Amino acid sequence: MNMHCEIQEFAMPSTHTTRKSMRGATAALLLVATLAGCAPAAPPANANIQEIMLRASALESAGNYADALTDLDALLVLAPDNPDAHILRGVVLTALGRADEAAGDFQTALRLRPNAATILAMQAIAYAQSGKHAAAQTDLSRALQLGLGEEQAAQVRKVIDDTAATQP
Repeated sequence: MNMHCEIQEFAMPSTHTTRKSMRGATAALLLVATLAGCAPAAPPANANIQEIMLRASALESAGNYADALTDLDALLVLAPDNPDAHILRGVVLTALGRADEAAGDFQTALRLRPNAATILAMQAIAYAQSGKHAAAQTDLSRALQLGLGEEQAAQVRKVIDDTAATQP
């Protein structure tokens, strides 16, 4: 994505601005730039984990999966045990049609956050899209035991059923 971006007006923060509020401003600016389609292809070298996660999430929400994946890969170099990064990376990989890889990220997230029903549900979807319907059903059953809501379970069941019907 090579876009020309113009910022019409930008007020410099006062000299009394704290370092913490500057980081927040940087995160907000990254988010706004990302949503406007003006963000750089990778996070700035001085961005912190929270800023990178925020940017990756905004990119994923905007459907910019390739750039979100780039950010998440960079984030996981800095924080390999960040379960939220693994979850979002799994979501992005699933959207990119790389369900086998996504399942690996969900497995890592489950190792870091055991017994999380929603992660099991996401892993079930990745397994279903990979053609591993028995594993998908097992994860869905376990997620229900752990408290996954019926509405979410119905959505996962639909994905499992739809992929089973279309895959050999």
